[in-house]
Amino acid sequence: MIETITSTTNKKAQHIKSLLKNKPYRYEHRQFVVEGVNIVKDIPQDVGFELYYTAARYSSVQDLIKRARASYELSERVMDSVCDTVTPSGMLAVADMKEERDSFGDRAILLDGISDPGNMGTIIRTAVALGIEDVLTVNSVDVYSPKVVRSSMGGIFNASVTSVSYEKALELIRDHNVYILDMNGENVFDRNFTANNEKFVLAVGSESRGVSDVMRNRADRVLSLPMSEKIESLNAGVSLTAALYRILYL
Repeated sequence: MIETITSTTNKKAQHIKSLLKNKPYRYEHRQFVVEGVNIVKDIPQDVGFELYYTAARYSSVQDLIKRARASYELSERVMDSVCDTVTPSGMLAVADMKEERDSFGDRAILLDGISDPGNMGTIIRTAVALGIEDVLTVNSVDVYSPKVVRSSMGGIFNASVTSVSYEKALELIRDHNVYILDMNGENVFDRNFTANNEKFVLAVGSESRGVSDVMRNRADRVLSLPMSEKIESLNAGVSLTAALYRILYL
């Protein structure tokens, strides 16, 4: 028997609201909110989740109900109250966070001071698309905030994201070549990256501040993207995407 929730003060509804708005609460419970039909349907088999939907969505969630740890039908009023989006889709999930790791593979990205959720989500999505699953974040927006989760378009489920201090980041990347993106670096197209099978971390900072001095002092190479003099810089998501494609495929 699936429980129907009709009150905005219901404990489950309040739990969802707290997960959306409160970062410490998310990490205390090791859960986050996933909004949107396509993203919810893309939750991998190995990720535990609770399903929440409106009556209008019932016929389209039968497979998800079978997979979910628990399922709840929400009234339209309750669904509207617990969603972060302006126009709710009538479906959301509360998913379990992945366990953070103390080590990672030969190729990774490091996000240094990325505060824009859209940039963060785009970067995670791009990294996964290019086969890089290990993502380190330092002094950045929470990757499980609702806007990051939505903009990652499911990438958050396929990336191993670890948020660390600068000290911990330096420890984790001690055996890797570290490349940072900076407008004053060498042209990324002037170096043959694919000629050797090197372990590397590509670091990018915010458009306004760039990579921190801590990471800059650790860099083995400082790279830049060629661009017109009419434009001073590109945002972090665009810059990292272009550099990764160059390093990995050209």
